[in-house]
Amino acid sequence: MNRTEIYLKSLLQDAALAGLLSHSPEINSDEAILLNTAGNLAGAAESKQNFTAVKSMFSYLPIDGQTGKTRYFPQKPLDIKSFFPVNQIEHKLDSLREQFNTEYAQIASGCETVVRAETFLHLLHKYATAWPSPVAEELSLYDFAKSKAAIAVCLSGNEGISNTGSPFLMIGGDMSGIQDFIFSIVSTNAAKNLKGRSYYLHLLADTILHRILQDAGLFQANVVYASGGAFFVLAPNTQEIKRLLASIEQEVSRQLFSTWGTGLSVSLVYTEMGTDQLEGKSVNEVWSNIHEAFSLRKRERLNRLVLERYGDIFEAQENGGETRRDVISQIEISPGETVFKIEGAIPTPAVQSDYDDPEAKLVSGPTREQIILGFFMKSEMYRATGTSVMSFSFGNDFDESRKIVQAQIGIRHFILNKGEQVRRIGSVSQQILKVNDTNFMSVEASDKAVRGFELYGGNQYPESIYQYRSGDQAPKTFSEMAGAKDEDRAKESSNYNQEFGEVAFKRLGILRMDVDGLGSVFRHFKGSMAHFSALSRQLDWFFKGYLNTLWEEGQIEVKDRSGEKQPFPFREWTQIIYSGGDDLFLVGKWDCLLELAQQIELKFREWVCGHPGLGISGGMVFTTHKFPVIKAARQCDDFEKLAKRHKFTDKAGKIVWQKNSLMVFDHPLHWEHELPIVIRLKNEMLRHIEADILPRGFIIGLQTFHQLKVVQEQSNDTSTWRWQLAYQIARLQNRLHKRTGKDDSGEQVNELFVFLKELKTNIFADRYEGESLASKTNYHFFDLLSIAARWSEYELRTILDKKSTNNTLSI
Repeated sequence: MNRTEIYLKSLLQDAALAGLLSHSPEINSDEAILLNTAGNLAGAAESKQNFTAVKSMFSYLPIDGQTGKTRYFPQKPLDIKSFFPVNQIEHKLDSLREQFNTEYAQIASGCETVVRAETFLHLLHKYATAWPSPVAEELSLYDFAKSKAAIAVCLSGNEGISNTGSPFLMIGGDMSGIQDFIFSIVSTNAAKNLKGRSYYLHLLADTILHRILQDAGLFQANVVYASGGAFFVLAPNTQEIKRLLASIEQEVSRQLFSTWGTGLSVSLVYTEMGTDQLEGKSVNEVWSNIHEAFSLRKRERLNRLVLERYGDIFEAQENGGETRRDVISQIEISPGETVFKIEGAIPTPAVQSDYDDPEAKLVSGPTREQIILGFFMKSEMYRATGTSVMSFSFGNDFDESRKIVQAQIGIRHFILNKGEQVRRIGSVSQQILKVNDTNFMSVEASDKAVRGFELYGGNQYPESIYQYRSGDQAPKTFSEMAGAKDEDRAKESSNYNQEFGEVAFKRLGILRMDVDGLGSVFRHFKGSMAHFSALSRQLDWFFKGYLNTLWEEGQIEVKDRSGEKQPFPFREWTQIIYSGGDDLFLVGKWDCLLELAQQIELKFREWVCGHPGLGISGGMVFTTHKFPVIKAARQCDDFEKLAKRHKFTDKAGKIVWQKNSLMVFDHPLHWEHELPIVIRLKNEMLRHIEADILPRGFIIGLQTFHQLKVVQEQSNDTSTWRWQLAYQIARLQNRLHKRTGKDDSGEQVNELFVFLKELKTNIFADRYEGESLASKTNYHFFDLLSIAARWSEYELRTILDKKSTNNTLSI
């Protein structure tokens, strides 16, 4: 039985039975039996109802006996801008069906079966994500059809499949060393290359996944999950596939070791699955077995390669310290390796004189690929993937610089931008993916190409006023995002100094966030494979998809001295280095990034339907523009871990809440119970200071007294800070009376007096808004007030003096 034919027929059959497609494919009796079996294993045997909408997985997902609020997906094509769950069921399936069939008609009838099937799967992703399945209200037609097709592929042509009761394999792939790899570059070049380095890893994981699918005769539907350098694939349980995985792992490991040493490695593992596990009855065992296999493999990773290359690693080399190093990765460039010189936007091949010049900025081939990836990432971006070296032609000439070849395992990627059309495609294994845009059928490509889309967090970057010699706009460096001139660019361009308006308070923010306890959720969730796939996909939509919209459309407003607000768009002052799976890493101007973090948490809470069991924690560090960003990123990682350990326990020792916090200004703050209090106190103080009725020195005094509080508590001394602070606040009230010449009936003064009086009361009684804080947080009121004072100080130092034309505003 032909796998490819079964794959296509399975997808077409489900679309037709659900009413999305008007006609079913022709299916013989053997195919009907197989597809019926696959459907039952995917969940169709348990429920056959006429659902009218797709409920969010987070409205169904049980965590500690709780679920999110009941929400339904809007009945429209998937997009990354506005596909948020809604309160009421929409009745727009007829319109959705009409749009789907219009695009389905654009798939050429004469194209290869695999091309038609894979393109059709992408269409289902776009339209059937909002189309109900006959299985369960929380499963879309796309999730059910995808799982059923994967099972059918595994069952078809079942010669050699294990008959031990475990006919399936769950293959797990995981990249080790990702975080260290991303950050192990010199800071002077970090901003220019972190983005490309992140996408390089994304492509590397996809390269390995593509090779496994290709050699095992599997398809995209077999991919249960792929994000964050990890992937899971459903495959038939055959000795051939087990041998294949061992061979690919060894081949890739050798290539990675040769290129990156011990910095990067890959683990390919598997666990056998029975039908009961596939149906979700004991699926927890699958994930436990996979993670145990990963742990074992990581402990013994690289053993074989280290033994094979013992001399290269441990024995002294003849060239010693004379070997040139890559200026970005600091890895030694091997003798005979092709070397490139950084000159302009794209590194060019170096000559011997460049190699002999100690001032020349030389990079290796893989680093050059990362720079290319970072440079060509645009708002309208395409990725072509295939096996033929010269398969793609851009315009009239082949652009060799767009070719990305990773790990030398036969898979090649090409990056395209707006206006560039694919003229020729030479292999049936090619695919053209539109990045972060589901309108992929408009891509002009050969009938031999699969058309589709992929989500990627951060395919754009803030642009500098500096231009390369080629005329291309350069990305902002971290210095520029902090509001400072970039010294290297100032040397290269005379206009740069005239056009760039520096900001006096130069602070760069580093932010890392991820979902709390998601690993535990996956290990304990008893759902079918379709449920796991749906849950992973919905998390990906937020972190890989919607976050791009939030970044592109959001902004913060900063007041100038006249009180007018000036916009600072996130897209011009922050950059998404990585976002996918369940975590993210961003950099940017401190206040823009802090506001963006709050909006991310707010929208994430909305996306998960207010699920009480799901939160997101993060760590944020503020540095000067000259501080090593790589060091700050590691500190940010520590802060994120502290945020995840943050909790509140009542007097009985019971944990009331935990995690779901942001570590900022050196303190973890719960999004719901602590951060809002700090924000309100900060805004109140700023309002009085900007009205010129509260001296700026007040917030400095608060921080000084808080330092005294900390010292006295640590040494168990008498808390003299309480009466000393009360005395200073009383003196301030008295001075304000005399300075304004008003009594308590003066509106401005009266409002400030009330505020100061409440501060004194709250500090002594540890209360806020009439309620004891002891029931909400382990922080004392004065602790939160001190954090608010520090935040206020930062904002006051960022108030703008005058307007500028391009948001490079002067203080």
